[in-house]
Parts: sequence; structure tokens; C-alpha cells
Amino acid sequence: YGVTLAAIAVGTASDAYTLSPQAIEGIRRLRLYLQKTAAPSIHHRLMMLWTSLHLNGVLSVDQQNKIIEELFASQRSDGGWSTAQFLVDWNEFKRKDNLEPEVLKSDAYATGLGLILLRGLGYQQNDPRIQSAIRWLETHQDDDGKWFTPSPSKDSKQYFTNMGTAFAILGLDAYERLNSSSQTE
Repeated sequence: YGVTLAAIAVGTASDAYTLSPQAIEGIRRLRLYLQKTAAPSIHHRLMMLWTSLHLNGVLSVDQQNKIIEELFASQRSDGGWSTAQFLVDWNEFKRKDNLEPEVLKSDAYATGLGLILLRGLGYQQNDPRIQSAIRWLETHQDDDGKWFTPSPSKDSKQYFTNMGTAFAILGLDAYERLNSSSQTE
């Protein structure tokens, strides 16, 4: 996860940075690591997909298409996606509180991530799958402005709700749904 975030940051950096000898070598090593390290879950593959939108040579077109198919196959009937479901195929991942993950419950982090990726790939708002995900976010915001998002690891603090809220905002913004006429108060 951290490596993909670093790669996304590098992929969006200016040429002044990315063309420096140190950055060229670092980018080469990032690509090599990402190409050689198997992604242990759907979530990690989605992060690789996001990385590939900003850093060429991370995934082939066939690999991207396979991940897109996985994303759409995991979309829930309510229009959202579930972070716990994105992690369920990661054999080493276990909740720290020993509870079963809530794989059947959509949340803002996963739904926002799905929308960010699909917009980056050129999917338009008129796609019914996109409309359904947007509708899920627009109808699940709490009165205080956040989107409650259960932690896939341990429900004790609101850190994951903060991430879910950030990803919900990014996902809605990707489809220009944060203007005054569509914004939830």
C-alpha cells in the first residue's frame, strides 16, 4: 500500500523532479518492485491499477482490464463496494479484534476508491454502475458530514472513517458531484 502511494506521488510529480538522476533510479526501482511483488488482495491490485494511471510500465493493458473486471464483479447490489471484501482474498490478513470482516457491507473508502479509479480510466457518469456508486455515497453521508467507515482491522478509533470520508469526497469530486446543487449538507 505504501509503495503504491509513493509511486502515485512520483507519477504526479513535476518533470523537474522525475527527470533528475536520483528520481529516474528511484522510479526504476519502484517499477521493478511493483512488477515483481504479487498483490495479495483485490485492494492491493486496485492500488496497483491506480498507480498504473500515473506511472507507466506498472501493469499491462490486460492486467488493468482483469483488475477492472474484478472491481465491477465485487460491486454490491446497493451500488457500493466493501473494503473488507477487497481484503478477503489476502490470506495473511486477519482482524486484530478477531471479529469476522463485514464483507457484505458497502463503505465509503471502497466506494470512493472505486469511483476514483473508474474516472481515471475514463468511465463516464452515465454508466449505471457509476450512477449507483455515486448514489450510494450521496445517501450514506452522516449528518455531521462524515461517512462512517468501519475499519477492516479493528473498530476502536475513527481513523478509517477519516480515510473513508476523504475517499468519498475524492470519488464524488472525480465525477463533479460536489457542486452546490448536489452536495449534501
